[in-house]
Amino acid sequence: LIDFSDHLSINVYSLGAVYLQLLRLFHLDEYPTLTKPVDPSLYLHRFVDRLKFGDKAPAVSGTALKLVQSMKRDWMQTGRRPSGICGAALFIAAHIHGFERTKREIIGVVHVGWSTVEKRVLEFANSNVGELTVADFETRARLFEEERAREIAAREQALLALPPPE
Repeated sequence: LIDFSDHLSINVYSLGAVYLQLLRLFHLDEYPTLTKPVDPSLYLHRFVDRLKFGDKAPAVSGTALKLVQSMKRDWMQTGRRPSGICGAALFIAAHIHGFERTKREIIGVVHVGWSTVEKRVLEFANSNVGELTVADFETRARLFEEERAREIAAREQALLALPPPE
């Protein structure tokens, strides 16, 4: 909706209201694909490209993805627009990697107000993960990824152990 809003020069909230009305009118609100929350990590690469981090873009993007995953584990995403979560993750990741991105640069790319990004940054800072050093955060993120890989492998093994259908 943000891209349509930019292109059509229409307020994104007005456009969103019309979108929701159309969903109800055509009974599309019953389809979870159209109404469930959107994963913020889907937007990160586009936002990283627009912020022009150069050859450090993959590192900034990777850190921002880990930050978003951490925010999701702490339920910070629930009931929030994905762009606010992305803005906070990008702001933090940029500073971790030595980029001094201004508030104006971040909000210009993610299309939310600074107060929204600032609230998400403060929520993250007040979480258990927000108190970690960068090295501790990276270690914790790696441990979560390894645990997730073990869970997936265990599920695959359990599925392979099932008898074939008759």
